[in-house]
Amino acid sequence: MDAISIAALNGLSAVVTDLFDALNPAPDVELYPLKILPTGLGGYIAPHDDPEGDLLGRRIEAQVRLIITGTTPNALATRTAAAQETMLGLSAAERRQRGLLKVGLDPTVAPATQANRRAVGFAILYEYIHLPTEAGGIIHEIPVTVNVG
Repeated sequence: MDAISIAALNGLSAVVTDLFDALNPAPDVELYPLKILPTGLGGYIAPHDDPEGDLLGRRIEAQVRLIITGTTPNALATRTAAAQETMLGLSAAERRQRGLLKVGLDPTVAPATQANRRAVGFAILYEYIHLPTEAGGIIHEIPVTVNVG
């Protein structure tokens, strides 16, 4: 796996974890990447001016599985609703800011195996854009000179 894809997976993991860390108690978060695809033309998006270099990107289709615990059925229902609201209640601008292009419930998620737990699944499409960290030296011209020895 290339470095940009690894950075994209780390970015997605951070976004999802940060979203649900605010819940008390925070649910267990499981992330299952299904597809990693290049964004733009083979991963290239556009040139970047400062610092000079290429914008590169990846899109990740993934399933997020939350394991929510509750000591009573009411507590479990309340925490489940809060978790769903956390993900599905994001505005379009908030989703885009986090790189979440699509978010929806995923009914295919495996159920929790204990009575005081509930599993909630989300299907997401995440876009990661890698900014250059230092000047990358873009070739603006290719000289057409040939030395014949």
